[in-house]
Amino acid sequence: MSGSIAFCDDNGTGIPNLLRRNILQARQADKPEQEPAMPAATRLSFYLLESPDIRERETVLARQSGELAGRLPPATRAALARCLEGINSYYSNLIEGQGTRPIEAERALQRSLAERKPGKADDLAALAVAHIRTERWMRQRLKDEPALDVASRDFICALHRHFVGQLPDSLRVVTGHDGETAVNVPGALRTRHVDVGAHRAPAPEDVPDLLAAFAEGWRHLPKTPAHLLLAHHRFAWIHPFLDGNGRVARLLSTAMLARYGFEADGLWSLSRGLAKRRDRYYEHLALADSERQGDFDGRGALSLKGATQFANFMLDTCEDQIAFMAARLQIEHVKDRVARFCAERKLVLGRDERAAPLLIEAMFMGRLERGAARRRACSASASAPRAPWCRNASRMACSPRPVIAAISRRCFRSTPPRICSRTCSRSTIRRRRCGKRCSSHNPATSPARARSPGTSPHA
Repeated sequence: MSGSIAFCDDNGTGIPNLLRRNILQARQADKPEQEPAMPAATRLSFYLLESPDIRERETVLARQSGELAGRLPPATRAALARCLEGINSYYSNLIEGQGTRPIEAERALQRSLAERKPGKADDLAALAVAHIRTERWMRQRLKDEPALDVASRDFICALHRHFVGQLPDSLRVVTGHDGETAVNVPGALRTRHVDVGAHRAPAPEDVPDLLAAFAEGWRHLPKTPAHLLLAHHRFAWIHPFLDGNGRVARLLSTAMLARYGFEADGLWSLSRGLAKRRDRYYEHLALADSERQGDFDGRGALSLKGATQFANFMLDTCEDQIAFMAARLQIEHVKDRVARFCAERKLVLGRDERAAPLLIEAMFMGRLERGAARRRACSASASAPRAPWCRNASRMACSPRPVIAAISRRCFRSTPPRICSRTCSRSTIRRRRCGKRCSSHNPATSPARARSPGTSPHA
């Protein structure tokens, strides 16, 4: 009798226990040994960028930034940087696809959170206000703590906490690609996986170690512009928070540049340059995300070539923005803009246009004493053409109390008022503003005055 006998195991698989054990052992022997986990510092790949081209560009950027800061005194730099905060906020939000005009952000700064109305416009304004206030807080902290470690986890989380903490609850809810929602907790590291475009951010359990490696690698790197700008990508690659990483990354880069003296006290904006080159910005971020390509592309997990290209792009952006602001602060350009500003004030508001020289000098000197301002006004009025119907306009304008009758819109009529050619008192001019004829201008009521023969009583 022919036939086969199968010895089945307890599970009924049809494979004898001894044979099954041998098969499993053979598979374990053929399976390659699992590689140990890569250290966080190796995954982060903080490269030392020391090529001659990058070093030369760093020198140029440092010189240009210093020259830009040296154009203005400290008081003017601080006032101008305060004005540029709205510009920084506008362009940083514009990169994320959300834009709020600076004038709207300024109005929103004056309103409290209780006065806010639900709606997209107020949500965008809330983002702008949060960015402006966070930048102010950051600059004040840099001023109060000169030795602040800007790459530490505490400072990074504080930036996120200060920014997100000022947003309304509706802006803290994040919706993923799968439709699930989560709350963006201010200052808290993320606890779930996220995808940013084609980049798969590291696992949430690796984020604390990567932030520690970020601070440690930063501590050992030379504080040059290229390494400061490369840190922008490395932070974005970690993506430590659920939302708001882009804005925090740009604030962090601003803090790093300001901490080591490359930002000209806030006179130029990195966010503006990145917003102008938004597509290229994202392209170079993706290039820096790429893994190492061969043994000659660095020794970390990320590409050295991609890091170098990203650093060069960021250096280009910085140089472009410094050149932009340097051109705007040329003294000839400033004189032209201030003169146009004062001319518009005169046309619309009837203000005195002679303030232009004072404004220009105050901008480039920082401040003017009151006596100096009065002397400048006198010299400006002496060089200005006199009104043909009032020879004392310049003298009255230089008096301690401003007498505006001769320069007000009321006096610039098609038929100018008849004013005596002799020295007129200020009270006389004030009475004539009301349309009344002063007694000294009425030959019938005014006392007789010595005149040369043939001289008319009025000029």
